[in-house]
Order: sequence, then structure tokens, then C-alpha cells
Amino acid sequence: MRTINTSYKFINLIKKSRFLVQAVPIDSVSEANNFFCSKHDSIANHNCWAYRVNDLYRYFDDKEPRGTAGRPILQAIDDLKLNMIAVLVTRWFGGIKLGKGGLMRAYRDSVVDCLSNCNFIEIKDTLLIKCILEVKDMHIIYNIDNSVVIVSNNFNNNNCEFIIKIQKDKLDYINNTINKLSKGKAMLHCL
Repeated sequence: MRTINTSYKFINLIKKSRFLVQAVPIDSVSEANNFFCSKHDSIANHNCWAYRVNDLYRYFDDKEPRGTAGRPILQAIDDLKLNMIAVLVTRWFGGIKLGKGGLMRAYRDSVVDCLSNCNFIEIKDTLLIKCILEVKDMHIIYNIDNSVVIVSNNFNNNNCEFIIKIQKDKLDYINNTINKLSKGKAMLHCL
């Protein structure tokens, strides 16, 4: 699976209608929804969108005829085998009706044109791990590997509890390194 490496914008003019495509990589459905809310243009005629987060997907036609906007956006995402992505297409009507087939092609082609200019990155499977260390050993988490993402931390008495996100293929390396550096005192649990 792959996604885009950063956010992208693309403008397409089709029969006097302007289509602004905005695509972003996301980590969750709530991140997609926040993106759509923050980029919604109330002056535009339509703000149509789609997202894919693993097996979860959704699309929205925003007053375009049913199935002519959101579904073609999602189809473009799926045809390119993308995941963890949200795409918003904002349309300003130019006065010429495109018809259902024309709308479907316009939305899909605009997204494909935008995404064809993107750089893609492979998505690695990740795991969430709870790691409990003594306070004196907390530096281990910060220095173990640049692919480790600290999701949260909690300090109490003599212990530090971290929730970390790691690449699945690095589980054994991370586990062995943390246990070696903490002299076996660390406790790790997959969440």
C-alpha cells in the first residue's frame, strides 16, 4: 500500500467550471473530516470529497447528482491503489452543464491529474506498544530508533509509561534493544 508524501493542489478548468483538487495524507478518519471542514469553501457551488483509511472509506457528492462526484473521486484513489488519503474537490460552476457522464469524468480526471503529479511513499504496517521503564531509563525511548513515534507518555513515581508506534517489521529489534539497554527491567506489551 502507498500514500502521498505531502499535500497537493491542482486546478482544472473544464467547460468554464473550475475544479480545485486538494489531496492530503491522513492517519485517521477524524483527520480526514477535520481536513474537509477546514478546506470547505462556502462560496463554491460544490465541495465533494472522498477518503480511504484501510478498509474504511466514504465519499460525498455535495448537491451534485448522486454518484457523479464523490464516487469518481474514490474510484481514482482506488485505481491508483492509494490508502491513508483524503481528497477534496471544490467546484465553481461555470455556466455550462456537463451532464452526469461529464461530471463523473471531470471529477475523476481532475483527481487523477492531481495525483499523477504526486510523490508516493510505501505505507509500513505499524503496531502500538506500551512500554514501562524506570525514570532513569526513559532516554532509551527517545534514542532507540528514528522510526519510533511517541504517541503518549505518563510519568508516575519511579516509572515512565510510553505508548509508542513502531513499524511491525522492527518489533523484534525494538524489543531486544529496549530490554538490553534497560537490563531486562522494561515491560513491553502490544496494544
